[in-house]
Amino acid sequence: PGFISKINLVRAATESSCGVYATVGIIALMLSALLTAAYLILPAVRSWVGNGGTETVFTERDRDPGWRMQTVLILLCAEMVFLGVYSVSVMEVLNKLAAGM
Repeated sequence: PGFISKINLVRAATESSCGVYATVGIIALMLSALLTAAYLILPAVRSWVGNGGTETVFTERDRDPGWRMQTVLILLCAEMVFLGVYSVSVMEVLNKLAAGM
């Protein structure tokens, strides 16, 4: 579903008349896909290939997120709660912005 939705967003952006906004949206989607691939490659390789024959695939450092990752996770959780609680208001603002373009 994630890949299909990105393709649909890119198609909609290319067919729209928003110019710069469509280009920025496409670049953001491409950057998102690149970053997703970058942070998923190490766990994928370790899961399929292993860690050179050692007993444990992941070290303790890999299991315990540092303060930077914990900060990002807390911010993402707060954003999800905010968008869940205020979804109607957010959609109203986004609809007004879209109507003005």
